[in-house]
Amino acid sequence: PEPGVTYLSIEANKPLGKSMYWWRFAAKHFPTADFVAKVESMTQFCPHRLLSLLDEVSCRGGCLVAMYAAVFHFNWPCRRRRSCPKDYFINDGGGLEVMSQDLVQYLSTKSWESLGQSVDQRITGLLLWRSKLRLRFVQLLPMRGLVWNFVEHPDQKLENFEKSCRAGHGPSEGRPPPLPVIGSPWDEPIPGAPTPLPVTPPVERVKGSCLRVLVGLFTTSHEVVRRRQWRALLGEAAFVSTAIAGGGLESQGPTAPLKCGLSFTLVQGRLNPGEVPEPGVTYLPIRENMNNGKSMYWWRFAAKHFPTADFVAKMDSDTQFCPHKVLSLLEELSCHGNCTGHLYVGWLAFWWNCFYPSRCPLGFIYGAGGQHFLAQDLVQLVAHQPWKGSKLGGHEDMRTGWFIFKTGHPVRFVNTEPLGNSMVLFDQVNNASLRFLPNCKDTPAHVEAAADRIPAR
Repeated sequence: PEPGVTYLSIEANKPLGKSMYWWRFAAKHFPTADFVAKVESMTQFCPHRLLSLLDEVSCRGGCLVAMYAAVFHFNWPCRRRRSCPKDYFINDGGGLEVMSQDLVQYLSTKSWESLGQSVDQRITGLLLWRSKLRLRFVQLLPMRGLVWNFVEHPDQKLENFEKSCRAGHGPSEGRPPPLPVIGSPWDEPIPGAPTPLPVTPPVERVKGSCLRVLVGLFTTSHEVVRRRQWRALLGEAAFVSTAIAGGGLESQGPTAPLKCGLSFTLVQGRLNPGEVPEPGVTYLPIRENMNNGKSMYWWRFAAKHFPTADFVAKMDSDTQFCPHKVLSLLEELSCHGNCTGHLYVGWLAFWWNCFYPSRCPLGFIYGAGGQHFLAQDLVQLVAHQPWKGSKLGGHEDMRTGWFIFKTGHPVRFVNTEPLGNSMVLFDQVNNASLRFLPNCKDTPAHVEAAADRIPAR
């Protein structure tokens, strides 16, 4: 035996099972580890940057729940043969994956021999996606060259990568330093881009304080009936009012601070001359449209005027949902409000929907437009992207995900599809009678989170 080597109780050349035996071994013998990693010999990584990444996405170790960081690839063979479960979208690329201790313990209890998969990492991915856990997964693919990199053969060394790693800062005692600010190989300067918004300093969260969630309900000028239905369903008190300057056609900002819990505003393009503003409607400084900048202006408006919101959502007006389940989910994912950063919550959609695949990085993901939530740091990130004039086509929800992932900013994406229709339901008929989902009949009109619902960590 060699020093520093762990010998698993499995044949050395057996094609399957080595990863699962490793997770079982780590669960039994290293239960005090916050994270457990698997790194292939063909992968180079920068130790202190990986530690900084984990430290950042776990909020300095304060939210170590269902965290899964990996180099994700979509399971093309599985999807083409339609031989994988509906809820199994992604498998790990295998080169580098890190998971929190609770996931390691979960995997150690599962049987994998009958899954019929031919690659080790597909077993890990299949078990995790079938688990119905609220996976917070961190896509490492945009961080290639910063945190990790592949090599062609075991003896190869990527000198530029190693030099970059050493040039930053070596391992240090105590809290690791933050990740350096990086560009992206897909980030191209766009002529005529607007002047970036001034960066709003982050609001210091008081431990134990409530969550503030702002939901933008996207509507159009002709949906008069639909707006009345939303006001009747949620109650006038649930809506945030915005001020209109005298004779103006656009909203200038909120008239009151956000309350605890869910707050709503109907989002519309600028008023036409002669139109009277409605209560609870935010009028953006853009002509009404669907895929020509409305979402981007909404994120910019929210970043500028609602910096105290922990989460900001974009939601279609024909979406049914369950308010108290939405709020409970956000409380859970943010560890009771103590770790709201980096969260991107929505129904998972795929990079192959990109209208220009050559411009999309492999592994590009985004939340479907019916309803998705961004933490305040991601709202600020999108608002400061030079998106105007971008050549990227397609739906705006796809653009939102693109502008988040192309920067290499750490993101914890949570897929809401495994929740089924218990929390949100898309694609309702236009002007259908709005109501909460059937299992939300007793939901109060305005769901507020009392301060004592979110205990201090």
